[in-house]
Amino acid sequence: MCSSGKDLPLQLGEKNSDDQSLKLALAISLLRSKIQQKQPPSNPPPEAAKPDALLWKQKANERKQEILRLREDLKDAEDAAQTHQFHEVISCKCYFYNDLGKFINFLCIYILTFTLF
Repeated sequence: MCSSGKDLPLQLGEKNSDDQSLKLALAISLLRSKIQQKQPPSNPPPEAAKPDALLWKQKANERKQEILRLREDLKDAEDAAQTHQFHEVISCKCYFYNDLGKFINFLCIYILTFTLF
């Protein structure tokens, strides 16, 4: 099958049209790639941000646990200090009350002596 002379200009015209379509598609893709390269990414990719977010969240949880542990330790220390002080007051041997009667008698005599004269 031979192609006739009439078909040859049609084939050349189709080829020419295909070349122009290809050139147009190539030009459009080049323009799109240049535009994308010039624009900074508006949102970072979630895969890159996710590990950082998880890392910061983990650090925040660790710090929160440390603060709670320190508060509990402080509360225990304060309770122990109060218990220790209260225990010392109860167990101290104070002789003040043993000689209280002598002190009251002395005080009464002292007051009476200076008020009468």
